[in-house]
Amino acid sequence: VEPTKIIHEDNSSIRYTIFAIYNVENVKISNGIIIGDRNTHDYDKVDSTHEWGFGIELQGSCNIALTNLEIKELTGDGIMISGYTKENDSIVSEDITIRNSYIYDCRRQGISIVNGRNVEIYDNEIRNISGTSPASAIDIEPDSSTQIAENIEIYNNKLYNENNRLNVIRAIRNVKNVNIHNNEINGNISIYGSKDTIKIIENKISNGNMYFNISTNCIDNPDFANRIEMNKNIIINCDFQIYNVSDILINDNNMEKTRIEIISSNVAISNNIMYNLRNNEFITDFKLRDNDDKKYEMYIYNNVFPDSIENIELDRNFVTVYYDEKSYTQYIQSKFNV
Repeated sequence: VEPTKIIHEDNSSIRYTIFAIYNVENVKISNGIIIGDRNTHDYDKVDSTHEWGFGIELQGSCNIALTNLEIKELTGDGIMISGYTKENDSIVSEDITIRNSYIYDCRRQGISIVNGRNVEIYDNEIRNISGTSPASAIDIEPDSSTQIAENIEIYNNKLYNENNRLNVIRAIRNVKNVNIHNNEINGNISIYGSKDTIKIIENKISNGNMYFNISTNCIDNPDFANRIEMNKNIIINCDFQIYNVSDILINDNNMEKTRIEIISSNVAISNNIMYNLRNNEFITDFKLRDNDDKKYEMYIYNNVFPDSIENIELDRNFVTVYYDEKSYTQYIQSKFNV
C-alpha cells in the first residue's frame, strides 16, 4: 500500500500547520508523507522570516505516536511540540513518541520541543536542516519560565547536515533530564543553561563543536545545576568550548582530532583515549570569564595521551589541577552520583 502523501499548497503565510493536534489525547499518525512549500513559498508578499510553517504541531496533547513518516520541505519545523493555554493555564504536551521517521530539508528545525514532558525520539533520520536560525535537527528550547522540557530520550537516530558544523542538537534554558545516547551525529551539540544533568553517552559524533555554556544570569543560581556527562562516545574532528558550566564529566571517550577550551568551569577529564590532537594539545586553554575571581578545579585522571602531553601543567593561579584517583573519585561521586 502506497503511503498517503499530503502536499501543502503554495502560499505566502508566515505561519501554517498541516496537521494540528491541540489539547487532545491518544492520537497516532503513521505511514505518510508530508511535504511543505519551502521551495515554492512566496517569502516576499509579507515582510517576515516565514519560519512558522509546521508539518505537525502538538499543543498540550498527550499520548501521541508519530511513526513511519517522511516530512520534508517545511518553511519552519517538521514537528513542533508545545503547550496549550486553557483558562490561563498552560497544558504541557507529554508522552510523545517520534519513531522511524525521515525528516529533512526543512528551513528552521527538524523537531522542536518548546513545552514537553516524556518525549522519546528514536530510530529516525534527520538531515539538512538549514535556511533560518537556529537550524537544528532537534531543538529543545522552552520559551519562558512557565514552559518545560524534561525527560527527553534521544537515541538510535542519524542526525546530520551536509554542511558540517551546523546545529544538530540544541538544548536551552528550562531543560531537565535529557539523555542523548547511541546516535550518529554529524554537527554541533549546543547546551545553554540547562536546569539539571544532560547525559551524552555512546554516540558517534563528528565534525562539530560541543558548545556547553550557562548564561551569565544563571551562574550561581542553584536552580540551574548545568551538569553535563559525556561518556563512552567516539568523537572525531570536534572542538569543545566549555563556558561557565558548573560541572562537567568527560569520561571514557575515544577522541581524535579534537581539542578542549575551558572558561570558568569545573571539569573532570578521565579514562579517555586521545590521539592525532590539534597542535598536539588536548586542552587549548583554561581562562576566566570577565570579572571572575573564583577558584576552579580540574581533574585529569587515567587518560591515554600522546607522550609529550601526558602531564599537562596549566600555569594559572585560578585553577587547581588534580591527577590522583582519590580526588577524582570524590569529585564525581559528589557531583554526578556515580
